[in-house]
Amino acid sequence: MSHVQQAHTFTKQLTITVTRHYLLFLPKDYDPRRPERWPLVLFLHGMGERGDDLYALTRHGPPKLVEEGQDFPFLLLSPQCPTYGWWTWETNIAALAALLDEIETTYLVDPDQVYVTGLSMGGYGTWALATAYPHRFAAIAPICGGGDPSTVCAIRHLPVWAFHGQGITSVWRPCDAHRLSRRGPRFVDADLRQSTAIYLAAPTPQDHWPQRKELAERSYLS
Repeated sequence: MSHVQQAHTFTKQLTITVTRHYLLFLPKDYDPRRPERWPLVLFLHGMGERGDDLYALTRHGPPKLVEEGQDFPFLLLSPQCPTYGWWTWETNIAALAALLDEIETTYLVDPDQVYVTGLSMGGYGTWALATAYPHRFAAIAPICGGGDPSTVCAIRHLPVWAFHGQGITSVWRPCDAHRLSRRGPRFVDADLRQSTAIYLAAPTPQDHWPQRKELAERSYLS
C-alpha cells in the first residue's frame, strides 16, 4: 500500500431534525372560524437575543411593541436563533423556511403577503432568506444588516425597505449595492435600484424600530 495521500470525495444526503422556539402574535380580530386570510411578518432578532430565553426577543423590534400593547393587522412570527448560531447559516435558513411552511399551514395566512424584517444579525438573515427564497416574499425590510452582493440580483423584483445608521461601521451598508452597480449588471441592475429604498438615519440598531413604528402599519401591507 502506498504511503502517499490520495484525494477522495464523499457524498451522502443527510436528514436532520431541528427544534426552534418562537413567539407568535395573532391580531385581536383573527378568527380561525372565518375564511379571511392575514398577512404574516417574520421578525429576525439580533445576536444579543440568541439562546433559550424566548422572552429576550421582546427587548427590541415588533415583539417589544406587542409586549407594550400594540395590536398589528398581521400575524407576527418571531423565532429564536440557537445560542451559538447565526441566521445566515444554511441550516438556519432551511429551518426558517420550514417554520414558515408550518405557520402558513396551521394558520390563516395569505401566501401573497408574507414579509421579512430583522435587525443587525437579523438584518443579515433577512437578506439571506430572501435571496435563498426569492419568490416567497412580498417585500423585505432589513435593518442594519449586510448581505452578499453576488446574490442580490435574485431579488431584483422584490420591494426592499432597508435601514442603516449613519454611525454604524461594523456592518456592510445596503447602500453599497448602489456603488456596486457601477461594476455592471452582474451585481445590481436597474430593476433592483427601482425596488429598493434605503434610509440612513438612526445612530444605533435599536433606535430604528421605536422611531419607525409606521413600518408595521404601512410597509407593504396594502
